[in-house]
Amino acid sequence: MDIPKETDNNQWTMPDCKEFTVKNENYDLEMQSVELDKYDSKQDFKILGASLLSNCQTTSMFSDEYLISSDPNTLSIQNTHPIKEEDQDAAVLNLANQGNFWCRFRNLYLKEILAEFLGTMVMIMFGSGVVCQVLASSKIEEQLFKKAINPASNKTGEDYMALPSMIETLGSVNLRTPNGTYVNIALGWASAVVLGYFAAGGASISGAHMNPSITICSTIFRKFPLKKVPGYIFAQLLGAFTGALVIFMYYQPVIEFAYVDWKDNEIVASMFCVFPRPFLSIRRQFISEFISGAILQLGIFSMTNQYNKASTDLFPMWLFLLIFGIMSSMGYQTGTAMNLARDLGPRLTLHVLGFNKALLWNDHNYFFWVPLVAPILGAVTGSLIYDLFIFQGQESPVNWPFKTYCQVFSKFRIIQLKKREKKKIGSIVEYAEVTNPNGEGIQENNSNFQEGFLSTQKQTSLSS
Repeated sequence: MDIPKETDNNQWTMPDCKEFTVKNENYDLEMQSVELDKYDSKQDFKILGASLLSNCQTTSMFSDEYLISSDPNTLSIQNTHPIKEEDQDAAVLNLANQGNFWCRFRNLYLKEILAEFLGTMVMIMFGSGVVCQVLASSKIEEQLFKKAINPASNKTGEDYMALPSMIETLGSVNLRTPNGTYVNIALGWASAVVLGYFAAGGASISGAHMNPSITICSTIFRKFPLKKVPGYIFAQLLGAFTGALVIFMYYQPVIEFAYVDWKDNEIVASMFCVFPRPFLSIRRQFISEFISGAILQLGIFSMTNQYNKASTDLFPMWLFLLIFGIMSSMGYQTGTAMNLARDLGPRLTLHVLGFNKALLWNDHNYFFWVPLVAPILGAVTGSLIYDLFIFQGQESPVNWPFKTYCQVFSKFRIIQLKKREKKKIGSIVEYAEVTNPNGEGIQENNSNFQEGFLSTQKQTSLSS
């Protein structure tokens, strides 16, 4: 019985059997048999193979390079290579490439940017939304309580006649179910991060960073492409800005009812960005954000370490517990921003909406810069600690062999030499144009300098 193969007339012939076994030779993984009734083309086979691989219990996914072996009843996935978790599997990519113009354009140029934008926007909407609900509702409950006990301040006999109704009103206020406490804020933010992760497509499109610190640390320690960093950070900031704007418009009537001075009120501003306790020094502010950022990044790297052989299906639950744990244990001092975009994006939103500029940028010893710098430095430190103690892969510079360090240093030296020589050549050409307007001798000087540079480059490469 033959395996399906391409005939002379470029048509695929199917075997007589109803099922065959799919095997991945790289990992010796044998998957369930599949029916062949609906697979009559090469493209169908490729989508079939990708689908089976994506359902396999492994933390790696594979490219769409499929080769059918000569072994009967077996579709062997050969010459494949593991790709990063943020890449979509081949079946999804094949379907996307067959769509309309927008589908193809998005898939080629915008899918990662849009994923980061949408994920960050959803995260901010749920996170800031729960803070708005808890703080605004608490303020309204406080106003009702003060209104209820106000007659007791008058000591006339007629007011004392109203004491029974006042007690009844107080009871109704105190027995009313509160709309949230800090526990709700911690749970809400943990849910917000997980929901943002799913809105961004999980790990299949952009990796769902939603945080410039994670993007930067992935570049330094996990070989994330440097050219993607500016686009990711821009999308995260824009998503945070948009999410804060949407949730402010949603809660604007409640905020205006609860806080008359809402544009100058720090509590209202803290619904969207973080503020420190007034008794904290700049040093303590920085330490709070630095440590929380380090713990966040250390936790992220530990949960995404492919060498731990942990199931990636449980990552959202672990992420929820990580955010909830940090918010519950470290949130009192500065609100634990842990994220440049999560603080700067909404802060810019409040600036556009006309909030007090001194409140946003000057108060608490110019605190606004702390959530921008401290989480990134903390995340880099947390990544370094985890890679020094636990991580085994050579993606991280911590585990590079000495030879790799030499190669990187040599490339850096060559780049610096090129820049230096280009600067010298430019200076000589400029000087020659001034001293010799006819241009005589300029080409000769150029060639001499270029020959000298080439010889220097060869010596550098030989020595390295």
